[in-house]
Amino acid sequence: MAKTKFQWNDLIQVINSKNTGDIQFVPYLKDEKELAQYMVAFANSEGGKIILGFNKSSLQLTGFDNNKDWILSVAKRNCTPSLNIHLSEIKRGDRKVFVIDVPEGNDKPYKANNISYTR
Repeated sequence: MAKTKFQWNDLIQVINSKNTGDIQFVPYLKDEKELAQYMVAFANSEGGKIILGFNKSSLQLTGFDNNKDWILSVAKRNCTPSLNIHLSEIKRGDRKVFVIDVPEGNDKPYKANNISYTR
């Protein structure tokens, strides 16, 4: 799964960084289809990170209620071909933030819901 665990201090550095072009902050998700779209867009580009449960514009820790298994299943079930992602979970109080590292794919184009997305 994860090569190196992404920690709270790493998240703070990313939040404070001006260069976040390869990072997508997602405070809330509508459904698993939306997450799959973000994942395939990174896989079809140069890769990147999806941070679930944090709103960068308001600097608010919104938290994310689903678990690692749900996220991993989205990468397998909702992405064609399925994606091999790296996942870190950061707990802060009673809230969880997930950092999904999506590497650039080798089997492009990747699709979610039969649509190919890019960044």
